[in-house]
Amino acid sequence: MTIEELNLKTENISVTTQTHKIKVKKYLPLNDKLKAVAEILSYSADENNFATPLKIKAWSELFLLKYYTDIDIAGFMEAEDEDEYSKLYDKLIQNGVITEVVQSIPPAEYDLFMSTAELTVNKFYEYRNSIKGILEAVTQDYSNLDFEASQIQEKLKDPNNLEFLKNVMNKLG
Repeated sequence: MTIEELNLKTENISVTTQTHKIKVKKYLPLNDKLKAVAEILSYSADENNFATPLKIKAWSELFLLKYYTDIDIAGFMEAEDEDEYSKLYDKLIQNGVITEVVQSIPPAEYDLFMSTAELTVNKFYEYRNSIKGILEAVTQDYSNLDFEASQIQEKLKDPNNLEFLKNVMNKLG
């Protein structure tokens, strides 16, 4: 059997929730899974750069909807206010949309998506908190600091900037 003879079963099915008819993919191509997992990773961290299991699950389910359905949630992905994400997620849970979609995706496909997302986020933070990850972060911070110091030196070469700095220093005492 050749690759061309293999046919992927990628047909969509329709799910009817309380108020909407939603098209759901039964299979998500690998490249789309990789994109979704990368997005889940980037959205899962909180203000302290820490990802909680609940946040990973919520974002995984939101991105599952984005990639497996025809529901347009892209506007919420770009919102600055994190409360908007929570409100959207709560509405989707309360209305049974997420449950209906999850039930219409084959269990092996759903489990692969969710476990890959969780494992990837956890492995990322495990690496980031390892000695090697910490050293890389410090090295990157040092490189940025060196670049910023070079920029400051260039700005101080300008006599106008130097005069301004002297005035600020005099006023500060």
